[in-house]
Amino acid sequence: MTCRPSLPTSAYPGLPLGSASIYTAGPGVHIHDGQIVASLLGTPTILSPAEHPKTSNSKPIITIPRLLPSPVYGTTSSAHVSNTNVLPAVGSLVLARVLRVRQRQVDLGILCVSLAPTNPVPAVHDSHTDNDDDYYYDNSRFHVCSDAYPATIRREDIRATEKDKIVCSEMFRPGDVVKGEVISLGDSANYYVHTGRNELGVVMARSERTGGTMAPVSWKEFEEIRDEGEGLGRRIREGRKVAKPF
Repeated sequence: MTCRPSLPTSAYPGLPLGSASIYTAGPGVHIHDGQIVASLLGTPTILSPAEHPKTSNSKPIITIPRLLPSPVYGTTSSAHVSNTNVLPAVGSLVLARVLRVRQRQVDLGILCVSLAPTNPVPAVHDSHTDNDDDYYYDNSRFHVCSDAYPATIRREDIRATEKDKIVCSEMFRPGDVVKGEVISLGDSANYYVHTGRNELGVVMARSERTGGTMAPVSWKEFEEIRDEGEGLGRRIREGRKVAKPF
């Protein structure tokens, strides 16, 4: 019986992880001089052949999940994602970062995708309903995307009422994290997302003027959070399309 060496808890590119006679090279590693060698920085994982159906080999597979590589995620590089991507679909709940705010649309990068709503309702959001229970999402079932998918919120999809009065720059700011629903797969360049319901909109924001963390204080405003003793003057408030708390 062949003894399998244990894998290190972390790996860097060029680190030998095991013999190619014992393991198969999966995503994130390669073979060099008969050894499985790390190609990425991360935590190596052993998968059984059944967990990786694309291989016909019977040997266990060594893989290293990718670190978040996109500048859309900022400087954070500690989160791991699986090698199996979950694509957004019509009805999917998504978390996305605002990249650019234009006059008639908002450009996003989709960071996380949830499964379709447990109780799906047609994505016709022009008419408002007071019963938020018509839509139910399991917010715990998010999948982190290995790459940020481009998406767009059109001005008429930001909210359900008074669409002609919407000013995109008063609803979203670059860097905001937005919870939305995919309403169309769009074209090859973008998914289309809407925030027309109460539970959809900005969930995380920083002050455009100071860079400080902000908290929602109403359905249309965020307020800067200050430490004790700092709130002597008027606190900064900024307009947003605020998501109703989970």
